[in-house]
Amino acid sequence: MTEEKKKRNKGWDNIKPYQKGHPGGPGRPKGAKNFKTYLQEILDMKLKGIDPFTQKERKIANSEKLALKLFQLAEKGNLKAIEMAVDRLEGKPVQNLALKDITDEMSDQEATEHYLEEIKNPDISVAHNEKNRGD
Repeated sequence: MTEEKKKRNKGWDNIKPYQKGHPGGPGRPKGAKNFKTYLQEILDMKLKGIDPFTQKERKIANSEKLALKLFQLAEKGNLKAIEMAVDRLEGKPVQNLALKDITDEMSDQEATEHYLEEIKNPDISVAHNEKNRGD
């Protein structure tokens, strides 16, 4: 090994793969909370604030503050806030994609090729969806 290569690899020469059954690192300690738990605790916290409806001071949960802020933004015409509010209340619209002429008898390769052809030519799928809509 050249002197230059030894300098570059300093500290890496003693690295060995993990032994079977002994994964690397200690992992998360037992009882440690994950991000979702921390976030839920923060959302559940109640802090003093002014009720926007009664204008009186009371304890308001952070989740309520978040919902109020979303509503305020939507009220001002923020399209992303409107979309988020509607999605939370009504659910996201289902995307209906009827794939024409794909059958169980087709191989995976044939079905994939057919699917890719429909993506390239969306008029086929749109026409098929309109025909089968049942209006």
